Amino acid sequence: FFREPSNKPENLELDEDTEAQNALYDAELPEDDDLPTTGFVTNTGEEFDEFDDDQVDAGSVVSKINVSDATVQKQGKRRCSECAKSGNGIKKGWVNQRCCRNMCKSCCDQVVDDGRICTEHDKGKKKSKAKAQSPLLIFPFMADEQELRAAASDLGELKLARDSFADDNDGSDALQVQNEQARRASTTVLKNDIDRLAAGVWFNDVLIDFWMRWISGAPNNPAADVHMLTSHFMSKLAKHGPQEVSSWTANTNIDVFSKKLIFVPVNAEAHWSLCVVVNPGFVANNLDDDMHGSESHEGSFVLFLDSLRIHNQHYFASKIYDWLNYEWGRLNKDAALSNPFNKISMPLLAPKIPEQENGCDCGVFVCRYAYNLVQMRHSCFSQFDIQDKCKSLISDDELFQFDMADIARIRKEFRSLIRNLSAMYVKSKTLSRK
Repeated sequence: FFREPSNKPENLELDEDTEAQNALYDAELPEDDDLPTTGFVTNTGEEFDEFDDDQVDAGSVVSKINVSDATVQKQGKRRCSECAKSGNGIKKGWVNQRCCRNMCKSCCDQVVDDGRICTEHDKGKKKSKAKAQSPLLIFPFMADEQELRAAASDLGELKLARDSFADDNDGSDALQVQNEQARRASTTVLKNDIDRLAAGVWFNDVLIDFWMRWISGAPNNPAADVHMLTSHFMSKLAKHGPQEVSSWTANTNIDVFSKKLIFVPVNAEAHWSLCVVVNPGFVANNLDDDMHGSESHEGSFVLFLDSLRIHNQHYFASKIYDWLNYEWGRLNKDAALSNPFNKISMPLLAPKIPEQENGCDCGVFVCRYAYNLVQMRHSCFSQFDIQDKCKSLISDDELFQFDMADIARIRKEFRSLIRNLSAMYVKSKTLSRK
């Protein structure tokens, strides 16, 4: 799901490691005066009038003698042991080619196993790669909030989410300031990222982070009632502990206990799910027997939304409890409550929700789950909802009555939004240079 997938060739047997192979190819050849005027020569000095695979050992560099000026042209390359045994011929003109059986798709019909191409097409390949790595969009960027909202016009959830936060802030001025503050933790979208919005492709961390940032209006605003943590937060928390992620809130003066909803995307085992911390500042209410089951008093709990139900929700909830207890101590909260967060004081709930019907849409489901809860941020997440296991609050709510057709639509609208914003971003960069 992350940006740099591996493209290593499979079942590739080499005689020596890469460094040795490269050294072999660049081996010094005999002096020009010692070369014949025609034929072939290897890096070991062996000469042949006619080239024959069986005469050359695996790993040899074969060069052709230029009859006109008696200089060596490195047009041959080493053979792997597999090719030497099978008698395959040596190809010429390859760039850092590790095995002569790989061929350039630009020159023939056979696909190169590890993505390399011949010298003739290498220049164009580098230009194409550079273009793919250039940013389409760095978000947020300085822009009028009305223009940002116009970019999402008629784009379903993406439009409604932005409109609702503009209403919360009584116009665009407040969001304009918040966007400027949020630029310190911007999200960069490349062409390779937007390609993942095609049907059947997994979402990566960039798309998840961008969606969370867009639907939350201004995620770094200390006054906001929702807070979005990036897709890398849980990975680092689970591996290194709460001390290693304390800066994520301390450096931005975020008091997590003032938040109503804290969103924590989870990526593990090639799958996305969503953990949401609800009302962490009301944990004391859960310990008050007089409030149990109340519909008017806010409750504190952890929601775990998994479209395949394959993640170990109890494991990830335990990491959330550790983090909240650490933050409680760091911010010097109520000393009478020491380490108040656990599975009893803050129950883990996994209500019935729409689930995916394939193996590739988990990231899109996480985006839709997050959108639904952001839209519900003004609702009362009560003690009754804990008793009810969020059946009325979530399972039966109209927002959670979506299907695979909605998921397919979200992919298309997400792509449209990024393209619209990319055009605005390029324009803003051009104007800033003048």
